[in-house]
Amino acid sequence: MPFKSLDEQVHVAPQISLEHLDAARDAGVTTVVSHRPDGEEPGQLSFADLQAAASERGMKAVHIPVVPGRLTPTHIEAFKQATADCDGKVLAFCKSGMRASMVWALSKKGEATSAEIMTCCQNAGYDVSPLAPHLS
Repeated sequence: MPFKSLDEQVHVAPQISLEHLDAARDAGVTTVVSHRPDGEEPGQLSFADLQAAASERGMKAVHIPVVPGRLTPTHIEAFKQATADCDGKVLAFCKSGMRASMVWALSKKGEATSAEIMTCCQNAGYDVSPLAPHLS
């Protein structure tokens, strides 16, 4: 699975599997952030299983579950903390990668212009233009 870069540190992806962790580790990812609530859909990898597998690979896993349509400032702050605590690359994922991209975009408010943030997401294949009023 190709991971999409939002910036030098953060990459996003749709739902990952245990097999994707090796590729992520080999690409320099040291922290994996799951934005999926456990049990969001049948057959989805649980956070506990992800965390155990990441740990076996020397990676950290962080759970910042975002229910679609219910993104809050608490999610943004938790993501900022997770990336600040990371000494390598971050792979953030959700079902499609959109929630992960939105969390990243909102975490960049004040660090980049809204146009720069939206361009980074667009280049990765995610349209976050509805967030434009919240990025300035």
